[in-house]
Amino acid sequence: MPRVARAVRHFAVLSAFVLSSFAALVASSPPGHALDTTGIRFIGRFDHSDPKGVRFGWPGSAIEFSFLGTTLSAEFFDAGSNSYVVDVDGVISRLNLREGQATYVLAKGLPSGSHRVKIVRRTEGFFAPTTFLGATTDGEFITTASERKRILVIGDAIAAGYGIEGKSVDCPFSADTENQYLTFPAVAARSFDADVTTLAWSGYGIVRNYSGGRETLLSIMDRTIPNDPNAPRAAPENPHVIIVHVGTSDFVDASSGKAFRPVYDGLLKRLRAQNPDAMIYAAMGPMLSDELLEDASRTIEAAVQARKAAGDAKIAFIQFLLPGRDHRGCHWHPNVEGHRRMADILIKKMEENLSWKRVTQ
Repeated sequence: MPRVARAVRHFAVLSAFVLSSFAALVASSPPGHALDTTGIRFIGRFDHSDPKGVRFGWPGSAIEFSFLGTTLSAEFFDAGSNSYVVDVDGVISRLNLREGQATYVLAKGLPSGSHRVKIVRRTEGFFAPTTFLGATTDGEFITTASERKRILVIGDAIAAGYGIEGKSVDCPFSADTENQYLTFPAVAARSFDADVTTLAWSGYGIVRNYSGGRETLLSIMDRTIPNDPNAPRAAPENPHVIIVHVGTSDFVDASSGKAFRPVYDGLLKRLRAQNPDAMIYAAMGPMLSDELLEDASRTIEAAVQARKAAGDAKIAFIQFLLPGRDHRGCHWHPNVEGHRRMADILIKKMEENLSWKRVTQ
């Protein structure tokens, strides 16, 4: 298995790229009328403080529209670097947003009747937030009441979909090859028709980041907008399942292991206090070298065993392993097939622990 230095050494380049290219691209809501959200469901973290527009930036943030009609258009304000998956009654396409305010046709020529359209953010937070400004249809929006299963993911580049659509391990990072929709938590969520909230940022750890810096994942994970400390604090998600997939950047430096454990223990304790009934999966892999992976996995599994010994019965350890280059995308991150394999492991665990039934295979 390749050493993590080969897999994530480009985070330093990525961080410089982000700072130079996107620091000034924090979108602000342009003037407009108060937003009507009838028939619209927001999935993930959203800032609703401006009545004229809703901002969002975490990867996998989704907006679902339910309507009677044949067409649907939506208006967004964006820095011009974000892309989205558009799901029209199960038919998938890609939408690249332009810089500034624009209206996009999400669906047209549909049979007259009831339809569901969902857009899902492929790209992660440092590409600046998007502002949703409203939607129109030739029919009418309808409200559909349904209780959904909820999954919360706390992770890094892997959960964000870094390089997932890359053709080889040699391709550089780009927004074009990033796609949260195809990551293992998103695939697992769709298998159970569950909503997923993804709190992930490439190169961030909970003790140290790959490229340094004072912010860590712990310091941004409570924000509605990941790169905006002034945005409102996020409301509780009340998830049924929590996936904690952190540690790759922390264990790049072998000396971080001792500092990692107490912070990780604190994170698990906090998550349990906030979500007493949730099933927690503490996961590790697959990007570290053998020795570092063993150290990280042993540390995380020990934290899980300590919680079980203290009476926490709804927690489990998962280790992800991937063979060879065939399951790797840019800079050795898991590719689409790699994430599918990881999703299969997670799905089986969820079936065993929660008795959830798959709605898709």
